[in-house]
Amino acid sequence: MKKDVINISLAAACCASFMIGLIGWNTGINGFYLLAFLPCLWVAARYRLHVFFIMLAYYAGASHDLLRGAENYFGQDTIKAYFLWYLNNLILASGWLPFWKEGITRFWEIFIRLTLTFILISFIPPFSFLGIANPLTASGLYFSGAGIGGILIYVYLSTLFAYFAVSVKREFFPCVSRKILKRFSICSVLFISLFIFVTNIHAVVQKDNRPDIYKGRIVIPTELGNIEIGTIFYKDYERHLKLKSIVEQRIKEGFKVIIFPEMVAGKWTEVEKDLWRDVENLAEKNNTAVLLGVKNVISGRKYDNALVVIGKKELISRALIKSRISAPIGSWNPFGRWSATLNVSPENNGLVFIDGEPSAFLICYEQMLIWPVLQTMTAKEKP
Repeated sequence: MKKDVINISLAAACCASFMIGLIGWNTGINGFYLLAFLPCLWVAARYRLHVFFIMLAYYAGASHDLLRGAENYFGQDTIKAYFLWYLNNLILASGWLPFWKEGITRFWEIFIRLTLTFILISFIPPFSFLGIANPLTASGLYFSGAGIGGILIYVYLSTLFAYFAVSVKREFFPCVSRKILKRFSICSVLFISLFIFVTNIHAVVQKDNRPDIYKGRIVIPTELGNIEIGTIFYKDYERHLKLKSIVEQRIKEGFKVIIFPEMVAGKWTEVEKDLWRDVENLAEKNNTAVLLGVKNVISGRKYDNALVVIGKKELISRALIKSRISAPIGSWNPFGRWSATLNVSPENNGLVFIDGEPSAFLICYEQMLIWPVLQTMTAKEKP
C-alpha cells in the first residue's frame, strides 16, 4: 500500500512539473510566474531518483517545441533530433540532483541548497551550455529592473514556496511552532511584496525617463529561409541581392542603424565583402550603420556566428559582434564538418554601444541561457 502511495505521489509530481514547464514556457510571458513553484516539487521529493524524474518531466514540457526547430539543423533526420533533445533533458535534469537532500526542514538549508543548484545549472558546464528553460528566467518578470538583487530575492521567494510545501507535507513539523511560522511567513510576504512594488515602479519610471534611443533604428524581420555554408552559389547570390535591396531602401528612408537577424547573409568571406562594397559606400555616405548577421568564415571548417558592421562603423563600438555560444551540436559542433566557434571571454560580453548608447546583444543560443545575460548586465565598459 505504501509503495502504491509513493508511486501515485511521484506520478502526480511529474504531471505537475510537466505542466509547469509546458505552461510556463509555451503560453506567453505571464506563464513564467509558475516557475517559482518548481522548487516545491524538488524539495518535497522522497528520493533522489524521484527528483530526476520530476525535473525530467519539467524539461520535457518546457522544451517540447524545440523538436520543430531541430529541423533547421538536422532536416529529416528525426531520430537524431529526438535523441539529442532527450539527451539534453537528461543532462539538465541531473543538474538538480547533487544538492538535493531528503527531509530538509530548515528554511536556510533549503535556500542554500537551492542557490547552489541554480549556480550549478546556470554557470557550470555542461549544464550552463545546455541550460534551456532555467527557472531563474522568471526573476526578470517578478523583479523587473532589480538586477542581481532581483535574482537573489527570486531565489528567496522560491525557497519560501518550497518551505511552505515542506511544512504542509510534514504537518508543520514540531520543531517549528505555528506562531513562529505564521510570523515568518507574514514578514516574508510583506517584504517580497514591497520589493516587487518598488522595483517595478522603478523600472517604469526609468523607462519613461529614458531617451528615445530607438529613433532612427530598425530591425528587419526577414523570411528568406535557412541557409547552409556550401550551398549552390546562385542561391547565395540571390539572397545577397535581396538583402542589399532592403538595405538600400531603408537607407533612403533615413534610418541610421539597420539590424538584421543572425546568419541571414550566410557565409562571409572576401568575396561577399566585395559584393557589398557599393552598399557600404552608400551607408557610409548617409552616416548609416548596418549590422548584418553572417557566418564569418575564419578557417576551412570554422566560422563565427556574428553580426558584421557595414557602413558608418564609428556608430558602433565593435566592428564584429560575435556570438558567445551557438546551438550545441546544431551550430557549435567541434567534431562536425562545419562548426561555429565558442567565444567565451570577459571581452566578448555582449555589450555594444550604438551611437554612445549601451545595447545588449544576445545572439543565437545566448537568448536561452542565463550566464550571457548576467555577463552583459555586469559589464563595466564605457563608450
